[in-house]
Amino acid sequence: MQSSSLLEKAVSLLSRRDYSRAELQRRLQSFLRKPLREHQDTSSESFGHEEDVQKHAEQIAAVLTRLEELGYLNDDRVSASTVRVGIAKGQGPQRIKADLKHKVLSTDALHEVEDELDWFAQARQVRSRRFGDALPDTPKEKARQLRFLLYRGFTQQQALQALKINEWDE
Repeated sequence: MQSSSLLEKAVSLLSRRDYSRAELQRRLQSFLRKPLREHQDTSSESFGHEEDVQKHAEQIAAVLTRLEELGYLNDDRVSASTVRVGIAKGQGPQRIKADLKHKVLSTDALHEVEDELDWFAQARQVRSRRFGDALPDTPKEKARQLRFLLYRGFTQQQALQALKINEWDE
């Protein structure tokens, strides 16, 4: 595979959405493995397979470096975008942190925002948007709303505060 077609594939992927370096590397590796698998199916020998993998890894690294030089690939931008989108979706800090780890990104952008953002207020807002302003009155409904907030990535303390439940009451 020529590196120009690999660069075209990478630019095509980046034109749809931002990728982290690690995500794009995985996508390009799977793109290159497909022709390699087809070749292995037709030939009974696996001679040269390791050399192909090494050559492809070098080509991918060169393409990724070139994309960074051009400004098309920027992990800091992807990280900041992931944090902004997570907050806009009503996700808590733990969920956003998990998304950043999944994309193999630094959590520095989240730490910068954490100082400015009141996660307790965010949890209350997300709860009231989903369930209304009235607080739950039955234990079953409290548990349901608590599970919802925990699933959204808020800490237990933030979720309990949003439900105005004292941890020692129950």
